[in-house]
Amino acid sequence: MAGMNLRASLLLVGLILIGSSGGYILHQDQQLQRQQQARGQLSGFPAAPPMQSMTSRYQEIITTTSSWPYAFKYYLYVPEHYDPTRTYPLVLLLHGSSRHMYGGAYYLTRGISQTHPAFVLVPIAPADMVWTEPAGQAPTAPAAATLALQAIQEVEQAYTVDTRRIYVSGYSLGGIGALGMVLQHPDVFAAALVLCGTWPVQDAAHFPQVPLYITHGARDTTIPPPRELVAALQQAGKPVTYTEYPGVGHDVWNYVYTSPAMWDWLFAQARKD
Repeated sequence: MAGMNLRASLLLVGLILIGSSGGYILHQDQQLQRQQQARGQLSGFPAAPPMQSMTSRYQEIITTTSSWPYAFKYYLYVPEHYDPTRTYPLVLLLHGSSRHMYGGAYYLTRGISQTHPAFVLVPIAPADMVWTEPAGQAPTAPAAATLALQAIQEVEQAYTVDTRRIYVSGYSLGGIGALGMVLQHPDVFAAALVLCGTWPVQDAAHFPQVPLYITHGARDTTIPPPRELVAALQQAGKPVTYTEYPGVGHDVWNYVYTSPAMWDWLFAQARKD
């Protein structure tokens, strides 16, 4: 989709993330006394929780960072039989504009957590933020990538993470973010599983040698299939796999995250350094 402006794609998937500034964003000087209160004030979230009925299996963490003047939130799943004497992979899941994270639910309900014990990290982008944007493009909103990276660092400090097996995946706005995270932070991730996302074709040659598995619905009209991007990545010699689902629209997450084979591929990847 070389002719499609990425900014237009961002707007189509809901660039201005739904939410209220008094819900997600807590001032640092009020954070401690309002942590419990905040859980009842997240009125900007959709009716269904981020991981649907599985949200209660995740820890909800509110934290702060020097790079952002407010608090932000993420959810963390810790392996059921966590053993601090061994290391575990970590999957960073980036939500779309709806702020659901279907992969976080399917990871638990489809038995993937038993086959592949791992940390699953679901950061929540503050209102008016996107995950990443292409370099050189005038920002349409602040980028939340630094917040997601800090969340990874916090998990690494608290638990035993296999730093050679940190993965990123996302759908829609999060699929765009997953591609951007790999491109802009190439030393962090071992692989990316991208759902209904895209990126400017002209950046294809600049992607690192990090395995990408890009998936898309053939009938997606929100973000059209990124066939030209995939072709450019292949031509540039990048390790990319592409699956397009006939008859499927934007909701490709219901096909990808429910597939054990997709998770098998992801967890089989590891950094060589």
